[in-house]
Amino acid sequence: MAVGLAEAGADVALLSRTEKDLDEAARMIEDFGKKALVTPTDVTKREDV
Repeated sequence: MAVGLAEAGADVALLSRTEKDLDEAARMIEDFGKKALVTPTDVTKREDV
């Protein structure tokens, strides 16, 4: 979904528990010339939210 938004011209924020997945998505988004804010987050942990 985030890649599609970047293709449409949006900068995006990426949240996931897996930093490797975030980095891969961020590279794809940056290839479109858009910004990606990478934030490792686990919504099951109150301190992450």
